[in-house]
Amino acid sequence: IASDLAAKEKKDTGHAPTKKKARMYDIFGIMFHRVILDEAHIIRSGKTRAFRACRTLQTDRRLCLTGTPLLNRPDDIQALFAFLQMEPLGQRDIFRRAISQPLRTGDTDGLTLLRAVMAHIALRRNKRTVDMQMVKKEVELRSVEFPVDSPHKAIHDTLFSSAQHAVRATLSAGDKEAMKNYSSVLETLLRIRQACCSGMLVPVERLQRAEVVMEEIRNRSTENLSVAEGKAL
Repeated sequence: IASDLAAKEKKDTGHAPTKKKARMYDIFGIMFHRVILDEAHIIRSGKTRAFRACRTLQTDRRLCLTGTPLLNRPDDIQALFAFLQMEPLGQRDIFRRAISQPLRTGDTDGLTLLRAVMAHIALRRNKRTVDMQMVKKEVELRSVEFPVDSPHKAIHDTLFSSAQHAVRATLSAGDKEAMKNYSSVLETLLRIRQACCSGMLVPVERLQRAEVVMEEIRNRSTENLSVAEGKAL
């Protein structure tokens, strides 16, 4: 809905949208009975378009579902208060004066107030509360073998080889640089796993990037990639 909000804002400023865009932002004209925001911590930054889009939705009832209402700082939860229309703490300035600033200075009043508010509005559930018996997980490892002439093997090998070079480039820059780019490494591993299932699952542009880099490596006198090249993969 963040992109839908962008289309709506263009219309509000006098820019005529296409018919497709006009249909997209019709969602903001609907009066919902309730809106449930799953993974609500995603809108923790009140400056993002995603937050503004969610807050713009019209509804009688608002609920947030999240396992991490606080991620890095107290202000993270203020965006949820704003979405829930919890006044006056839904207003950023008041929230900071009442909760954020006292917490930063070590004043226990801020924590006491936050706990009181959460006890009033939050419904917390854990395994002990609901007496849930988790299903025992069984893990089975299997080797995947591709026929030599399989196009899926070619896709897998290209991704695997490019991933090796990318990870080496990242690790060569030190632990600090590796931590900055760990999400890129995880994304690369995801693509390799997809290729094990079917090469058709790998986005075409992602495979093309890997093919271009591998071709460049073959034409070089060295196989080393720069950190920027590794991250671009």
